[in-house]
Amino acid sequence: MKTALSRLWPPTVATVCAALITARLTEYRVPLELLFCTGLAVFAAVADLLAPLASRTRTYSCPTCPLTVQVTNVAATEEARLRELATDHTAHTTRS
Repeated sequence: MKTALSRLWPPTVATVCAALITARLTEYRVPLELLFCTGLAVFAAVADLLAPLASRTRTYSCPTCPLTVQVTNVAATEEARLRELATDHTAHTTRS
C-alpha cells in the first residue's frame, strides 16, 4: 500500500496545481485552448519536478571513473556501504 501511495502523490499534486492555476486564469476570460495548454504545461512541469522525490532509486558514482551504483529499496546500512563502494573502490579507470 505504501508503494502505491508513493507512486500516486506526484501526479495528484501536479493535477491539483494545474487545476488551481487554470481556475484562476478563467477569471480573466482566457480562451479555452490556452487554458488547456497552460494546464497541461503546469501539470507536466510539476510532475517532472516531483518525480525524483517519489523515486526510491538512488544513484552513486565514483568521482574519478565511470563506475555508478544504483540502489532501490535497500536498508540504510546497505545503502551506506554501496555509497562508500562507489566513491572508494580499487579498480579505477580513467574517465573519458
